[in-house]
Amino acid sequence: MLILCWYLGYLGVHRFYAGKIGTGIIMFLTAGAFGIWTIIDFILICSNRFTDFYERPIDKPCNLLVVILAIGFPMFLIVGGIILIILLAAASSV
Repeated sequence: MLILCWYLGYLGVHRFYAGKIGTGIIMFLTAGAFGIWTIIDFILICSNRFTDFYERPIDKPCNLLVVILAIGFPMFLIVGGIILIILLAAASSV
């Protein structure tokens, strides 16, 4: 659920997965209420307060390792890609 919210939260995918179709559609149409709603849901999922359609809490609480991987790995890829582009541009100009 956390990974869905982090990567596709602006589309409301995590809400569709939890059975909240109505709010999922609203999130899809508003791009996660311009990102604010997505951040709130991310915090709710991490604190184990996000519920499904029947108001049952999502059964697996957030793990710190999952948060680090969800945020850290994409940042690693982005920074690595930027460094690679800089190195390739420097090598081609020589």
